[in-house]
Amino acid sequence: MIRSLSLALALFALVSQASAETKSLDVKAGRATGVDYFAIYGEFNCKGAQLPKLKIKKQPSNGKIRFEKYTHTFAKDSGKCAGAKIPGMVVVYTPNSGYRGNDTFTVGYSYNRYIGSGRMRQKSFRYKLKVN
Repeated sequence: MIRSLSLALALFALVSQASAETKSLDVKAGRATGVDYFAIYGEFNCKGAQLPKLKIKKQPSNGKIRFEKYTHTFAKDSGKCAGAKIPGMVVVYTPNSGYRGNDTFTVGYSYNRYIGSGRMRQKSFRYKLKVN
């Protein structure tokens, strides 16, 4: 079961292309942890778009990464999109059995800049984890 989830919604109207951004997180030893969430949706209609394509660019040294489909429900205070559900992907990290310490990995994702355009946007995130 995924114990924590950090949401990083990639709004196709707002996300700009950039180099790898670093995110630092604490995760529990011996547990799978959702460390990030990626989704693409239209702000104008609150509809989910194509799932982003995720790729492990650098494997963790002391654990494993997997990607899982996930459905995000916008909170009641999300204005126009309140209650809307959109598909996305969760990045799940599982430390090796008995491991405690630091680990890092990098995930890249890509998606169509405009629906049906074929013009791809790409971005990478580097994760620095403290497993305790």
